Amino acid sequence: MRLQLKKKTLTKNGYQMTLSKMKCKRHDPEQSEATFANLLTTMTLPQNQKLIISSFLNVLQPLSENHSGQLHREKDSDTVHGNLIDTLKTSLSKYRALLPTEAIFTLRQILHKCHTYKVPTHHLFINLKNSYATINREQLWKMVHQSYRWPADVIESLKTTSDFMNPNSHIGVQHGNPLSQLLLAIALDVVIRKAMIDSSGTIFMDNLQFICYADDIDLIARDFSHLERAYTKLKREAIKVGLILAFKDSKYMYAQPKSKTKQMTKVTLDHDEFEVEKKCEFLDSTITYDNDLMKEIDRRITIGNTFQELLDSTLKTLDKEIIYKTQIRPQVLYGHESWVLTKSSVSLKKLKDFECEVLRSIYGKLRTCDGKSYEAMYSDMVQRIAELDIEHTINIGRLRWAGHVLRMPEDCPARIALESNPNVKLPRGHPPAQWIDCVEQDLRNVKRYTNWRNAAQDTELWNQLLDTAKSKWMQRKVRKCRFRIKQDSESSP
Repeated sequence: MRLQLKKKTLTKNGYQMTLSKMKCKRHDPEQSEATFANLLTTMTLPQNQKLIISSFLNVLQPLSENHSGQLHREKDSDTVHGNLIDTLKTSLSKYRALLPTEAIFTLRQILHKCHTYKVPTHHLFINLKNSYATINREQLWKMVHQSYRWPADVIESLKTTSDFMNPNSHIGVQHGNPLSQLLLAIALDVVIRKAMIDSSGTIFMDNLQFICYADDIDLIARDFSHLERAYTKLKREAIKVGLILAFKDSKYMYAQPKSKTKQMTKVTLDHDEFEVEKKCEFLDSTITYDNDLMKEIDRRITIGNTFQELLDSTLKTLDKEIIYKTQIRPQVLYGHESWVLTKSSVSLKKLKDFECEVLRSIYGKLRTCDGKSYEAMYSDMVQRIAELDIEHTINIGRLRWAGHVLRMPEDCPARIALESNPNVKLPRGHPPAQWIDCVEQDLRNVKRYTNWRNAAQDTELWNQLLDTAKSKWMQRKVRKCRFRIKQDSESSP
């Protein structure tokens, strides 16, 4: 991308700003004007830091091309969302997740495997207090210069851009602006760097691990002393850039195998007192100390029941179907890609019962001529919405996510959590079902188990596999329904 930076005056709320500050000199003295693209090629910086700087160029591009002197935020949002956020989060530290599902999946894998191997872990779910409104941008850029060692002219250019796009020139960033997400991500990364916390490892091999998405952080440690030291350092450095850790809204959870020892009720970290919780909310998902999925399923079903009020009796059946497929089911299945569900699990039966109840409210009370129960009509009602039932919808989502994880870089926390185990001996006894076991069983059911890991590396090939699995499950559902109707007709006089 070539960005020609010209001297231009932009006006925003009476504030005059010139882009002449953004001019920088090339290493060639014969050329007086340069582009950031050429500057990036001449700077000796790590590749991930070049990606961060190039991300800012996507924000600067509309500024230089906008001849009306006004900033079109719709155009900025498209540019930034397509290039800025994805590029930044790929280039920042390895603890940061690209999606909420990735962070939830990583945490559930850690809890499940640590519980299987009987490895206790300490979790501190940290919330930031008004993070977008309290960032001190002046101090942030000083710490960026110290941590990343970027040239001063580059820092000044990026600082000028962020000042122009935010109403206050020093404190806070505009909530909802994609550039604000970028600044918050950089602020958290700088804080962790300044605290000298090694965030690149995993709890399977190291004593500390970060899981982070946006401003939601889970600090995981093998023992309490490591957690306390990391929290103290993080708190000290965060306040320097205006980030305040809201300890009253933060939660502490001790995940350990069942034992007869009396558990603590409160803990103190750097003079901050935390209640010891057995379950916490992380990215709108319920996390328990023993990774009990039942509590999360019950909560999702409760949310789905509140949405059933949308299915008013005056609505047409087609409108009710659309509401269920676009409003109710996505709420119930939030985070289902990380669920470990088997055919015999009680949680899966609860989900089927919930869907059966919703479909009855859509299609009304249906009975056969011989008075069969409503449960016998479940397959018929699912067929009417022309979709897979909730069980196979979960299976398809799990397969899709499995391919996505296997295409991640080898040092990505989600992939490490999937493919590795704690460095301890597995206890005696039959281990519980793993997430990967459910994936492999789904592939066996559709006869696509052979070389599936190699197929997952090819996105197009993996999507074809998903389409094949979906069509096979749909065909089985239709055949099963037709067979039942045939049996009913033969048994009737």
